[in-house]
Amino acid sequence: MKSVRRAGGMPGGAARGATLGVTTVASVTAAVTLAMTAMAASAAPPVAASKPKAAAAPMLWAQAFAVDAAPADVHFRAHYVDGRGTRHVLEAWRAGTGYLHRRTDAAIDLFGVTTAGGETRYRLLDHRRRIAADVSRTNLHRIGVYADAFGLAHVVEPPKEPYRIEAVDAPPGIQAQGCTWRALLRTQSQPRRTLVCWSAAWGLPVAIVDADGTPVEVFRLDAVDRAVDGAAPARPGALPPVPAGYALVDVNDEIDPSAD
Repeated sequence: MKSVRRAGGMPGGAARGATLGVTTVASVTAAVTLAMTAMAASAAPPVAASKPKAAAAPMLWAQAFAVDAAPADVHFRAHYVDGRGTRHVLEAWRAGTGYLHRRTDAAIDLFGVTTAGGETRYRLLDHRRRIAADVSRTNLHRIGVYADAFGLAHVVEPPKEPYRIEAVDAPPGIQAQGCTWRALLRTQSQPRRTLVCWSAAWGLPVAIVDADGTPVEVFRLDAVDRAVDGAAPARPGALPPVPAGYALVDVNDEIDPSAD
């Protein structure tokens, strides 16, 4: 397992101190796949089937979810409910389109940096398992994990299926300020309807609502500012160091060994 080593320790799978135990490169690859998929899913919480309303004038994605006016440096805290009804806490920092740091439940940190060649490199830190995993966006695509850079940085992302966007009024019982309500309608097979109150000033949703029957809020922005991430490396395109005692796994080796 040449792609596994421990930060501050010896190369190889059997390092002094804490060990990987039964964890293999393949199982770490699976864990990274699940984590990245879950993070992408949190960008657009699932909604139940709903009857679409009368058609209104459709909007383009860039028009409905504009980000051009947002500052380059954005830090926010939010909470959301996943498809199983579990509540999660999300904190994130972004610096333009070249740097992203997401922290979920204080258990997983995901860093993403864009290189000069346009590739996006990710480093995922699993604090419970004390594992760091590196993978590129290209290799994630090779195994069918489409981590959308827009969705990770701005919470919502364009659906993979046909959709339309309409301007709508605020749903009853949901209060949100400094944002404009949009309806995101999935139009393939069984229609789905999600309401998003979008803040163009921050390039973020203030609230996301499952609009099936009685509106249910599934995402809420709790705080936002322009704080810079203290964990960000000084050198552009660099990933932060692996914490001491964490096993480092290069998932790229497992996905595409020919790249060595």
